[in-house]
Amino acid sequence: MWLLRRPGPLPGISPRPAARQLRKPHSSALQEVSSEEEEEGGVALQLFSAWSLQRQKGRRAGSAGQGAAVLALDIENGEKVLDMCAAPGGKSVATLQYACPGLLQSNEYDNLRSYWLRNTLESFIPESMMNLVIISQLDGRQIGNLQPERFDKVLVDAPCSNDRSWLFSSDIQQATLRLAQRKELSAVQIQLLSLMEPAII
Repeated sequence: MWLLRRPGPLPGISPRPAARQLRKPHSSALQEVSSEEEEEGGVALQLFSAWSLQRQKGRRAGSAGQGAAVLALDIENGEKVLDMCAAPGGKSVATLQYACPGLLQSNEYDNLRSYWLRNTLESFIPESMMNLVIISQLDGRQIGNLQPERFDKVLVDAPCSNDRSWLFSSDIQQATLRLAQRKELSAVQIQLLSLMEPAII
């Protein structure tokens, strides 16, 4: 997983309530931000715990590891963010927990995974916040040329082999094919990173 941002040292993670909520799930699924945070962000938001929602809905939006990647990116309110390989949606959900971006583009090229992504975002994100989100289905290698100087920060959770899942798959033929394709993934990962730079402000 790669984090792309403007040049400079990675700042420390500020202990804002949204970040603390990512580390420790709350019992309530939705929680109003304080008036102080509303003034700072310029907009009233609902912060929500993806992990609480998972338990309530019996669905999985992401993992703590995805949340940690969002914390490392240290998104500021109003910044334009691209989640390049966004499915199944946990990183995008965590982004909206952490800050109020001016724009969050959640992109997923694969047809089936794009469907999962849309399902997750519509299930976990309050309707009042969906106006911050654009769901796209672009080849990440083309985004730099299609959308130059558009994003402040980019999260690239590049396609991986996912060997553990396929090793235990009941579909032997599909699993064998998938494991063979993993040799090509490193080239795709390098292309995603090298061709992404023009999109960063």
